[in-house]
Amino acid sequence: MAVLERDAVESALTAKGFQESAGGDHKYFKLMVDGRYTGITTKTSRGSAKYKTLGDDLVALMAKQVKLTTKEFCALVECTLSGAAYVDSLRMRGEKLGAAQAAPTPDPPSRKKKP
Repeated sequence: MAVLERDAVESALTAKGFQESAGGDHKYFKLMVDGRYTGITTKTSRGSAKYKTLGDDLVALMAKQVKLTTKEFCALVECTLSGAAYVDSLRMRGEKLGAAQAAPTPDPPSRKKKP
């Protein structure tokens, strides 16, 4: 059974490389690697006391969003999995993180002779 405190989850995410941003009823956490957004995002509710503890269902959902198992996500929050080890595990699973993507080069203009 995985039950985590919302404050512990939020502070662990920011300590492991996630950038926090507020939006409406939620706080959003985006994983940044080498200054680049990776596409990995999760969120927590800013709601009442009802949402201060995250139950099994929410922990499992957040784990899936950050591409971890529930057990790995709990380790991330409990600080037995470091931010660097987390990023390494994502790379080993084939996630492309922080890699610079070259912009497509436009085709050169055609040089047709006028008749």
